[in-house]
Amino acid sequence: MPDESSRPTDPEYYVEPDVQDRLLGDIFRDVTFDFPGQHGHEEVYGDPRRFLARLMRAEAMLLNPTCSMYNHNAAGDDLGVAHPLRTIIPVVPLKTLIEVQVYTAGQADAIRASDENLVAMYLPAWTAKDFRESMALFYMSVTISEAILAQSVKTIQLGDEGRRQLKQKLGKFYAGVKVARGKLNAD
Repeated sequence: MPDESSRPTDPEYYVEPDVQDRLLGDIFRDVTFDFPGQHGHEEVYGDPRRFLARLMRAEAMLLNPTCSMYNHNAAGDDLGVAHPLRTIIPVVPLKTLIEVQVYTAGQADAIRASDENLVAMYLPAWTAKDFRESMALFYMSVTISEAILAQSVKTIQLGDEGRRQLKQKLGKFYAGVKVARGKLNAD
């Protein structure tokens, strides 16, 4: 059972990505963050939506629960994408957040040790994937279309302990409830 007093160890966060399926906590590179406005059009459930000019391209973490993204019939057959929208949050290098004074060096050390920050999740570096130590910012969630996400490259997938940590932090962020990581299903 994981130590509930701290975050998972660095090697427990990630696994080689399965590029076929999208899972809660997947990290993508070069995601376009669009916001509602007057630029471009897209039909969503027959309702026209407008988007501003692209705000930024960055790494992003997928927040949709895995079960809500795919359609299955009673026999368990995969019927494809269940709905066209996805929720993502930006993933910003911790070094950048220190440079722009979101965090001090001392706060960064505390985050590395226990990841008790309420509004973000610490993501350790993964040298095998050239991924820098970063923070996934819960307070900047954006809804985008599956089509936009499909243009991005999935580079990292959270392992079981990483997904449990994400679920624990999301529960605390959105509902103010802290559930022990060991009691959370990784799927």
